[in-house]
Amino acid sequence: MTALDSVQRALVIAPHPDDEVLGCGGTIARLVSMGCHVEILVVTRGMAPLFDEAQA
Repeated sequence: MTALDSVQRALVIAPHPDDEVLGCGGTIARLVSMGCHVEILVVTRGMAPLFDEAQA
């Protein structure tokens, strides 16, 4: 038995789109395969970063 075996619901909070997959995609897949309900919250608007060309 692992710590994940008893998880029934999980919330993954990601700072940018696709960070949840890159950071913990394997864990998300495992939880879902075990019947866990997983929600993902992305806390940005998904816009491209704005860079000042003079500073680039």
